Amino acid sequence: MIRLFFLSVLAISLHACMAQSKAKPLNTTEFISLEKNDSVLVIDVRTPAEVAEAYIAGTDYFFDINNADFAKNIESLDKTKSYIVYCRSGKRSTSAINYMSAQGFTNLYELSGGILAWEDQSLLLSK
Repeated sequence: MIRLFFLSVLAISLHACMAQSKAKPLNTTEFISLEKNDSVLVIDVRTPAEVAEAYIAGTDYFFDINNADFAKNIESLDKTKSYIVYCRSGKRSTSAINYMSAQGFTNLYELSGGILAWEDQSLLLSK
């Protein structure tokens, strides 16, 4: 019984750690302010179909996290630069940031709530 309890607590703890982002969260106002800095680059990790619907103006990279080339694309980036990562709602960007952090990236930011939380619709672009 005690072993089962311990395993349950361990599983819940591991899940919580895995789900937490290793980035500083940004609301849309903070995103706009930080994105204006030339040393900060923006990465959209959604699918090409989602990007075709709309994306945030000023996005520098479109790296679909579900694409086989995702890791290679991340490897091509400068680890000393700062990156803001976003997706649709925040789940994929958290995964991307955790991967980037494991690869040695340290200056990471995440748009809280993803593109769904984007407040200024005039800054969304469609292709």
